Amino acid sequence: YTVRLHFSEPDPVAVGDRVFSVAVQGNTVIDQLDIAKESGGRNRALVREVRDIEADASVRIDLNAVHGRAILCGVEVVENGSEKNN
Repeated sequence: YTVRLHFSEPDPVAVGDRVFSVAVQGNTVIDQLDIAKESGGRNRALVREVRDIEADASVRIDLNAVHGRAILCGVEVVENGSEKNN
């Protein structure tokens, strides 16, 4: 599977105020994510894609806060090979 993780910083926080890591199926795939820093500010979309995830009936996503609270705005799970190349 390919997992797309959608983030956006909704709060007026400074760079470094919200930092967290993301694990998919028990493996850390994003370490020390700072949405405000990576996206360039508040209310800006940030998408991270993780490929070749092994899964049967479910995909487990864990958010581990380092500073502040972790946040995730959306998740897409796509079976590899199911998307057409346009």
